[in-house]
Amino acid sequence: MEHDIPGYYFDREKKKYFKIIPNHIAPQGAQYSRENIKRSKDNEKKRKRETEQARRLKHHIQHSKILKHPLGGAYCLNRETGTQAPAERDIRAKVYTQGLERSTKFHAGVSATIQHFARDEATGGLFYGLCVTPDKDTNGKVTYSEPRAKPITSPTHSEITSINIGPTRTLVSTTLGGDADATITLTKLVEPSQFDGTWLDIGVHTMLHPRDQTIWTSRPSQTDGTIAIGTSTGMLLLKETNSNWTTVNHALKSKTDIFALEFLSSSTIAAGGRDSSIRFYDQRSSGKALRLRHPSSVTGIRQVDEWRIVVCGLRNSMRLYDLRSQPSPIPPPTTTTATTKTSHKATTQPVLEYPYLNDFRLGLGFDVDTETGLVAAASDDRNLQLFSVYSGEEIRLRGKKDRMFEDFARCVRFSQPRGQLHRSKELLVTAGNLLECFSW
Repeated sequence: MEHDIPGYYFDREKKKYFKIIPNHIAPQGAQYSRENIKRSKDNEKKRKRETEQARRLKHHIQHSKILKHPLGGAYCLNRETGTQAPAERDIRAKVYTQGLERSTKFHAGVSATIQHFARDEATGGLFYGLCVTPDKDTNGKVTYSEPRAKPITSPTHSEITSINIGPTRTLVSTTLGGDADATITLTKLVEPSQFDGTWLDIGVHTMLHPRDQTIWTSRPSQTDGTIAIGTSTGMLLLKETNSNWTTVNHALKSKTDIFALEFLSSSTIAAGGRDSSIRFYDQRSSGKALRLRHPSSVTGIRQVDEWRIVVCGLRNSMRLYDLRSQPSPIPPPTTTTATTKTSHKATTQPVLEYPYLNDFRLGLGFDVDTETGLVAAASDDRNLQLFSVYSGEEIRLRGKKDRMFEDFARCVRFSQPRGQLHRSKELLVTAGNLLECFSW
């Protein structure tokens, strides 16, 4: 067994100890001089390091040399990491937009206005909310050409503010309120396996009447039966248990109207208010936090991915925010009136800004589709604007006119046609008494 003996060197090949000769008395080229032994030990250590490094490199991914090429490197790296440059991601959005053809889904009658709609992608059924002028309506009958469509009218003759369908096949519609209390109507839809092309729902309705509140919007969770309701006093939550509904009053209390809602996860909800604030609410802890400050009143929120959201508002404001890069807490805005004049110094820094046109009008349609990479938004000049989600560039529709619609587009939605997963999504827009479709 080898031992370190002071003044001696062990030669592994000869398996013997040799006395170390001082440099000043060692003959030239002496094998066991102090200098040669030191050099031999250093070489041994270097060899061990190189051997260990080579062993580790065997377990590493070897990247192609083209990644270091000044021209091909960036493209190949994006391909390997699954990301694309904004210009490349816009190609799909531009191709999709240029292929869209405009058609009319149905006409709701001369005296009617379609305020909101939702399509059940499992059965193809369309549900649309009507506002009918009483003195011009003929016995409340509406004509339409869509064979699987059902009108929804307000029982209190109040404006219908939202229609949505949740994953538990619950249709929720809300009315604004006014002379009568605002209403929340919940309806169970027919299961796809039982759908025979006639009845779209099971015919049983649950109606709730929150008192002394105005209802602006609703948003169902995409994971369970929870439904968030935006009101003039904050946010309500409806929770479904065995087809029974319980109401969580004032889950998020607010001194301002809640115009926009979005579920960011199964437990976290983003709520956008008239005062330009975007607050987060956590259902698990009932925790609340002011997270973002938009330049004006928030009228729409849509999630792009786990960390990014597109926020739509008044004063021509539409922005993409990254939740990972926002500071907290956020200073309160400086307001000069009780409306929407918010100081830009108090707003959150966005990732992107979109050239959106809507100065002051509430209730215009807005939606985001990550599959096509598009933001669709109705503008206050009675047009439809399309933007690239990732670059913010406006993409014009083919043959677009100065004014596309006779009325303001109140609801805009991307929707997959029933049983046609191979086809691109349709873009449905309601304006006045028409529900129009932009599709391939």
